[in-house]
Amino acid sequence: MKNRTASVDASFARNWIIAGADNISLRVYGWHSNTGRRPGLFWGHANGFSAGAYSPMLNELARDFDIFAADLRAHGGSADLGGNYDRMITADRLAIDMISVIKSVREHSPLQPLHFAAHSMSGLAGLRMGAIFGLSPFRSMTLFEPPLVPTPDFMLHNEAVSVGHLLSVRATKRKQVLPSPEKFAEMLSERPGFCNWRPEMLKAFVNSTLEPMDDSEGFKLRCPAEAEAAGYRLTLDTSTFAALKRFDRPIVFVESDPSTQGPAPSWATMAQGVAAKQAPKGRLDRINGTSHMMPFEKPEAVIKRIHESIASS
Repeated sequence: MKNRTASVDASFARNWIIAGADNISLRVYGWHSNTGRRPGLFWGHANGFSAGAYSPMLNELARDFDIFAADLRAHGGSADLGGNYDRMITADRLAIDMISVIKSVREHSPLQPLHFAAHSMSGLAGLRMGAIFGLSPFRSMTLFEPPLVPTPDFMLHNEAVSVGHLLSVRATKRKQVLPSPEKFAEMLSERPGFCNWRPEMLKAFVNSTLEPMDDSEGFKLRCPAEAEAAGYRLTLDTSTFAALKRFDRPIVFVESDPSTQGPAPSWATMAQGVAAKQAPKGRLDRINGTSHMMPFEKPEAVIKRIHESIASS
């Protein structure tokens, strides 16, 4: 299975390849500014994105922490899966991948305290690693809307499942070939969901999301549409949510602002308070004036929450 080029610019971080579940090649990143003497922070990215999409924010965090990141399977610079995405992209496989990634990070940074922060799907993988597999080496966990579908005994369950199916269908219809990152950025900036993104974050997103075509002019999505769709479907597994009540670690669940989302806020937003109550040491926080894409809209607020979470640990 073919590896892609790194999603994080080589001027920011070195990278290396490890084997995850099913021996899939995963690309891991360690920032050049890492010293081994500061707290370590591992950052996880959202479904369809890559580690490089968050580079401007991670570069700011690198002023105070040793930064590590990785690309999920079929994302960024990690290997594609060659199809069969529903079998190969599951909650268990992402958690096992995360275990392999953190083990590799620990080989590069064995002594310093390690903290975890993640946006969306990687947050789910980090929670499953601890709640299901019993492995959680993190001093703190700061999670920005992990997509935790509640079990059927919660009212939010049916809505979350319905939207999850809708998002997976939409993902399969996503345009996968584009003329250039600049044209992609121009197209996105005209859409309501992207108009509030910081320019530097939008630039990092498009540059890390596309890769040149091998046999023709133009660029294609690093994460195939079918892989992104499978990522939405895996969130329908409610066992991670159910296991939170046994996961006795401090977790900060950060929700976006439901008041900015109109009469029907995102189910992921509404699920954070439910998840915080389910976890014995869960705590709910909010970033006002944001949507689910809060790291791209208000990266300074995300950085602040991470600093606060690490300080309180």
